[in-house]
Amino acid sequence: MNTHKPLRTIIIDDEISAIRLLEEMLGRLEGITVCGYAQDVEGGVNMVLHHRPDILFLDIKLKDENGFGLIHRLKAYDADPFIVMVTGFDQFGMQALKAGAFDYLLKPVDPTELLKVISRYRQKQTQQQSPEPVKKIRFNTLGGFVLINPEEILYCQAQANYTDIYLTSQHKHTISLNIGSIEKVLSQPQFFRISRSNIINVRFLAEINRGKRFCVLTAGQVSVSLKIAQERIKELEGGLVQ
Repeated sequence: MNTHKPLRTIIIDDEISAIRLLEEMLGRLEGITVCGYAQDVEGGVNMVLHHRPDILFLDIKLKDENGFGLIHRLKAYDADPFIVMVTGFDQFGMQALKAGAFDYLLKPVDPTELLKVISRYRQKQTQQQSPEPVKKIRFNTLGGFVLINPEEILYCQAQANYTDIYLTSQHKHTISLNIGSIEKVLSQPQFFRISRSNIINVRFLAEINRGKRFCVLTAGQVSVSLKIAQERIKELEGGLVQ
């Protein structure tokens, strides 16, 4: 019994004979639908935007321009099909992958290689749809230990040889490690030490005030203001993804 989601495909090639051959091959595979085809870049863009295929089989050499131009055009739209470049020239394979293609096939297309491409696509989709288990970190406490999801940590604050970990849920855990040891456990650059006393989760960073040297963290209804060392402000700002 086939449990795979049906795949919608489009073929873009300037040779109608090549289109018909690939269409015939895809028609023999279970769960594959060929929604249509085009022979140039403009028609290809329109076809993709209209049908929103899962996989686009794209010839590298087209009449008006090459297939890389079509890839560039698609990036301007909210369309992101997996692209399989089809070419008669082996040297274009690496260029195709660098341009953002998922895979490539050499002409004349071999049915076995085509099936391998479809299988790789399905495998990749399955991996993306399977959520990774939450990796909690074990921290020792005075009375035992706690398991904490690092994504739920808002900030950490030094308390002598111990550290208070504040969560987005407004819970607090006192850990029997100093803040230097906590810093080594938490991954960079998600966690950043803004001073001798505090480490923040930059995903919750909402504001930096250079003049008064403080930053604000927000998570839902929770808002916290923390002092930031002068020398750390530029480093923090430089590490943020724009």
